[in-house]
Amino acid sequence: MSGKVTWNSDHAGSAVRIPTAAASLALCGLLYYLAAGLELALRLPDSTVAALSPQQGVLVALLMTTRYRRWWLIALPVLPAHLAAYWDIGVPPWQLAWQAAHTIVLTIGIVAALRWLGIANPFESLREFLLYLLVILLGPALLNIGSPGVALATGANLDLTTLTWQAESLSSALGILTWGSCIILGLLFAAGWPGQHTPARYIEALLVAAALSASCYLTIGAASQQVPLVLVFVPLLWLAIRFGSTATAVALALVATFAAAAAQIPQDAVVDLQMFLIVLAFTSLVVAVLGEERQREAQTASARATLAKRQSDERISLILRAARDAPHERDIPHDTDAALRTIGTMTDRSSRKDLRTNRNLERFASLAMVGQITASIAHEINQPLAAIHHNAEAGLLLLAGRPVDRTELQEIFNDIRGDNRRAVELIDQLRELMQEHELRLDPIDINEVVGDVVELLRVESRRRHIQLEARYAKLPVLLGDYVRLQQVLLNLILNAMDAMEGLPESRRRIVIHTSRSDATHIQVRVVDRGKGIDPDNLPKIFDSFFTSKQHGMGIGLAIARSIVEAHGGRIWARNNADMGATLAFEIDSVGSKVMMPYPGPTDRYGARLN
Repeated sequence: MSGKVTWNSDHAGSAVRIPTAAASLALCGLLYYLAAGLELALRLPDSTVAALSPQQGVLVALLMTTRYRRWWLIALPVLPAHLAAYWDIGVPPWQLAWQAAHTIVLTIGIVAALRWLGIANPFESLREFLLYLLVILLGPALLNIGSPGVALATGANLDLTTLTWQAESLSSALGILTWGSCIILGLLFAAGWPGQHTPARYIEALLVAAALSASCYLTIGAASQQVPLVLVFVPLLWLAIRFGSTATAVALALVATFAAAAAQIPQDAVVDLQMFLIVLAFTSLVVAVLGEERQREAQTASARATLAKRQSDERISLILRAARDAPHERDIPHDTDAALRTIGTMTDRSSRKDLRTNRNLERFASLAMVGQITASIAHEINQPLAAIHHNAEAGLLLLAGRPVDRTELQEIFNDIRGDNRRAVELIDQLRELMQEHELRLDPIDINEVVGDVVELLRVESRRRHIQLEARYAKLPVLLGDYVRLQQVLLNLILNAMDAMEGLPESRRRIVIHTSRSDATHIQVRVVDRGKGIDPDNLPKIFDSFFTSKQHGMGIGLAIARSIVEAHGGRIWARNNADMGATLAFEIDSVGSKVMMPYPGPTDRYGARLN
């Protein structure tokens, strides 16, 4: 899996998943119809040009947050929605169909370019935002040459054609930069935000909203020549610095819509208004994205510094814990002014045998878990090896011919190198799962952990005819052990797969969700549609040696609990309201409770033993 977090409607990086195709079609059609109606209301008098195209932004946002395989659900309702919105303006149906087709082509072209550049979230960094801006400016400029407005104006005069092309291109770009950015960030917005701010913060938000409204009215609504347009920048920059990109994008969408509706300008001046609004949006969003990027870097540096300090402070405690020694310290009353203090350790040797037994059981459980997916792993490794073999044979045939095509030979070698890298990565991943090591904390992305496990189980899920799906939220960096958290997920997912044996294929479905339960806690849920868990067994399923399976050992879920608790987290299970069960765990992203001493016997992860 790549280092980026991606968002889509099946996988969502907090994008909203539409449950059925019919609902997707209806919702996308309704959103486009409303946006097209707004665009129609914003058109200048006696003109086919609007300063802003909200429907273009809506389409880009929906495609950006949807897997490309489901793009047809977005594109299909555009034609009927476009015809319904513009039917009464007197344009021939063939021209309306042309407009709808051009809108789809333009949008898909822009989003495909963004995907090709690897941009999943344009607001993740300043670099990605600048690439996003470049694409949404150049894309409409190139693709609007084939728009109905430009094509039909070509026969009139060059000035009209140029003006139409400029206005339509900037209208699309402005719609994407304002409404599109607003909807993208809205779909990616993390849950739990109302509880993250103080009342003073909300009062500040109301003040900046009032200032922005007043400045918009004075500079645009009142059409006053005495008030400079630059006044609008002040509250927007305040908003960008204090409230970030999401609030800024919402404000920009409203400001651009108000300006397009309220500004009393002739048609030949619409380009100037559009350029002003684009510069306004660009400046504000750059400040917001740059501020958020710096804040994330500072948080990561602070988390690493806190971890380093904690590890330094607890080094002696960890050594004592490993030796099963408990430090003690107390003052001794004395009749002099000097205070006397004793420091020592107490050693509990009764649990050493239990600890060795526990480690052996952990090792055995890990081998058993890997054994469950051996066929899948062998199939995964066999694919790149077979590709290497076929490419090597093709290379030998190519060398036997005269002359040698160096370009084709280079492509063959590149394929061999890529397949070899894939095989090595799979073997390394398997080796890491089977190796023993103490708990180590590194900055990791839990979405990458989930993605690697899903990829590792891809063949196993096909063999069992189980649909395996992951939906990701936008999450902060987590301090944790990458391989151990993979083991937790493998145990939970394999347990869910076992729970659906013998069920109809239509019910064999597992969804892994990542989310934020509050400002710092990250939650991962594995939801199946199996038979559920006996209510009497719910409190015991994470206990060692407890199992409801005929051939189960009762170790896998206990180890998962041990690893999660060593991360300072908690793990639980519950039955779903309709069918199946959910196994979930939650970890503090800043690692504030990691490796806290436990007075009783613990395993090698630092978690308590039963």
